[in-house]
Amino acid sequence: MLDFSQPRNQAGLLIAGIGLFFVLMTYGAYIASKRSGHFVSGVPILGGLLIFTGFLISTNRLLCLLALIDPGFIALPYVLLRGRRSRKRSEAVLFPVIKERGFVIPQVKGNPQIRVTTPADSLLHPLRYSAPYDLYVPRLAFMLCADSEGNQYFLLDRYQKNGAAEILPFDGKKITVGDIRQKNQTVSVTVEILPDEETPV
Repeated sequence: MLDFSQPRNQAGLLIAGIGLFFVLMTYGAYIASKRSGHFVSGVPILGGLLIFTGFLISTNRLLCLLALIDPGFIALPYVLLRGRRSRKRSEAVLFPVIKERGFVIPQVKGNPQIRVTTPADSLLHPLRYSAPYDLYVPRLAFMLCADSEGNQYFLLDRYQKNGAAEILPFDGKKITVGDIRQKNQTVSVTVEILPDEETPV
């Protein structure tokens, strides 16, 4: 138990209480995602870290184990490992294509973004050429590339066992890729470049 007359326990409980609030937000976002069929972002990991920190400065550090109620806190090692595997996959599948085809990085005016639309969500990312974008639902990776003549291409890795990258022509504006496996169904993903004036604020 905690002696609440001690300032360190009062401060720790306050920090842990804020962490619990973020944990509840994460669970609420998960439930909302399931009900609506669209991704709703919570605040994973942060709640668990605050709970861990709060009880770490208290007189009963055993309560730090309560941080495990945050699913993001438990999944952190898996997320880090998955990111490392994704980088290795891109180095083995996508980057060799850039070298073989002699793709270059074109100059980009302003700060355009790309919109990636999946069956569950629509996400915005900064536009980067010859840099991998990884999706986990559905599982795939892609790159936007260009040659010295200004022709643009869409490199796609469907994460299949043969490890071959697909090179698709890209008009520099929008592309939809279908027949992507997601569990027991096939879905499509749309990638669209948004100029500065079209980027939502």
